[in-house]
Amino acid sequence: MSIISIKSKLNKYLAFIGYRYLAYTFELKQLLQQLKNFGLLFLVVLGSSALGFVLLLFLGLGKIIDSADTPLYGAQMALFYLLLQSVMISAMKLAIKK
Repeated sequence: MSIISIKSKLNKYLAFIGYRYLAYTFELKQLLQQLKNFGLLFLVVLGSSALGFVLLLFLGLGKIIDSADTPLYGAQMALFYLLLQSVMISAMKLAIKK
């Protein structure tokens, strides 16, 4: 093998490695963009039910229903969370339907 053929093969190999590196970085950028879009969609969809999660958390811990100090306060808080959640759902009704 001559030196010229070795250099040409080495140049072809380096060009191939450069192409593979560019393809790999491009694909990683695309996956990161898709992950960002999915995170935004996930946040928008579950962001509207955040009050429901808070209500379920309080109900699960029994802080609202079994409020030993003031049962009336617990009932008022439960009604407040339900009212807030229903207002939020009615505001997002059109977005949920489409």
